[in-house]
Amino acid sequence: MKKKLICETDTVNEADLKDGKFDGSSFIGKFTGKGQIIYEDNSVYQGDIVNGLHHGKGKMIYKDGAIYEGDWVEGKITGKGKKTYKSGTFYEGDFVDGELNGKGKNVNSDGTSFEGEWRDGSLHGKGKAVYEDGDTYEGDFVQGGWEGFGKKTEPDGTVIEGKWTNGRYIHERIKQPPKK
Repeated sequence: MKKKLICETDTVNEADLKDGKFDGSSFIGKFTGKGQIIYEDNSVYQGDIVNGLHHGKGKMIYKDGAIYEGDWVEGKITGKGKKTYKSGTFYEGDFVDGELNGKGKNVNSDGTSFEGEWRDGSLHGKGKAVYEDGDTYEGDFVQGGWEGFGKKTEPDGTVIEGKWTNGRYIHERIKQPPKK
């Protein structure tokens, strides 16, 4: 993908600058400092660059309107960050090589949210899910599904607690809400 680099630094020879900015593809792969890279598809990266790669703190505005702001390592989204989609859905937390990995929270535009431990883009480990209908589940997740010990609370106060497999409870303790 073709790209254009615009940088602000005192390490670029003044003769190479136009209006205080460097603009040229021959420098890509060599530049280290703060800058902006505009890609052929009009995606824009702004932030730290090391040897021509996004590295350190930066912001990427994608052509589809999504925005990632946070840590980069050798051109890959790795570390703490927040990715927000055009719909308003966002994930904030840990990333490894662009995947949701570690602790984080995902909030969808409909209000549904998922918070906890993530592996390869899915809740995996301890977590909490809050659904649009008001149900909540707190407990163990495996690849995004309810698996292991957990507690589901329904909007009317009913609590189903026990062992879950494939999103279904298999050993439960049901507590009904007090009658009013």
